[in-house]
Amino acid sequence: MRRAEACEHLANAAIAANDSLESSGKLQIAVDDLKRVIEVDPSFAPQARPMLRRLEPLLAKEQEKMKDEMLGKLKGVGNFLLGKIGLSLDNFETTQDPATGSYSINFKPNK
Repeated sequence: MRRAEACEHLANAAIAANDSLESSGKLQIAVDDLKRVIEVDPSFAPQARPMLRRLEPLLAKEQEKMKDEMLGKLKGVGNFLLGKIGLSLDNFETTQDPATGSYSINFKPNK
């Protein structure tokens, strides 16, 4: 099998597997595979780009959900540890400096 035929075969397989990956929740793998197909064989771009346009917003939404879940768990751990000394993460306030983008953390006691 020539290299061009092998690339075409792999590109076809990746595009065909895309639905299976999407339905099983493996959006990152599906997006990465489609990007790789376009990189390896740009002639598949007309097939792969519409799939990418549909999957990328779904992936971003899934990643945002995972980030929110992770931050919620971290806040729970922080509140658990701070609770041992009578504090909570609600006792702290973060502000971002617009000039540098850095954050400062200030303590605000309970009233």
